[in-house]
Amino acid sequence: MTTAFPTAIDNFTNPTATDALDSVTVPHAAQHANINDAVEAIETAIGTTGAPVLAKINSPTFTGTPAAPTAAVNTDTTQVATTAFVQASKTYFGLTTGLYYSPLRTATLTASTVFQTVYYTPISFVRTETFDRILMTTGSSYTGTGVVRLGIYNNDDTTGKPSTVVLDAGTVSVTGTNTAYEITISQSLAPGNYWLAFVEQTAPTSGNYTFTSNIVSIGYAVSTNGLTINAGYWRQTGVAGAFATAGTLVSSFNNVGVALRAS
Repeated sequence: MTTAFPTAIDNFTNPTATDALDSVTVPHAAQHANINDAVEAIETAIGTTGAPVLAKINSPTFTGTPAAPTAAVNTDTTQVATTAFVQASKTYFGLTTGLYYSPLRTATLTASTVFQTVYYTPISFVRTETFDRILMTTGSSYTGTGVVRLGIYNNDDTTGKPSTVVLDAGTVSVTGTNTAYEITISQSLAPGNYWLAFVEQTAPTSGNYTFTSNIVSIGYAVSTNGLTINAGYWRQTGVAGAFATAGTLVSSFNNVGVALRAS
């Protein structure tokens, strides 16, 4: 005799005081089958040393994707906090559509770049954001026509360096002084750390760009020898075409400033 448990509660037929030991209503063998199947079903559900179907009350270990009710923001109890609750509870200023955002820094300056050298600048987001422009600006001196490539890289969480390409936004021609040059994009970035990338691939007659200095968005400084302290920027030489996975990197204390426009 089979049971419906544990998918449903069984409704066994109980013997009565007037039933014979092997009555027609509830045969003796059926009575034993009922209790045996019920006990076996309970043992299977509770489990022994194998993989139990039911979680223990004390220090359970879940597998798969367990779910729980999401508490209201500012709830302060011992109930379980879901990932949705964590995201909703983060303190975050948010981004305004149409405004440009760049990494925090303590100073800006104008300087020339090293030709075909990628300048990587870190930026972080605590929630998913979308952007429709990527931008850089020239400095106070610029003659001739240059071509620069802009993009976004993932961060390697093990090394803290640029890794793979998120976006190669392409190139833009640069001709004027103190001018912002931008490329239209459509890019969503999940919470995490990223690197904004700039490289000059056609050199102007002469010119400089707006640099950021003493970046603070990654929260620490970087040094290759313990003596010269850089501020968490990275550079890579010899990049003549489209962006690819980052190669040999050298730390730097300032980089060309790149910004993203929120959409």
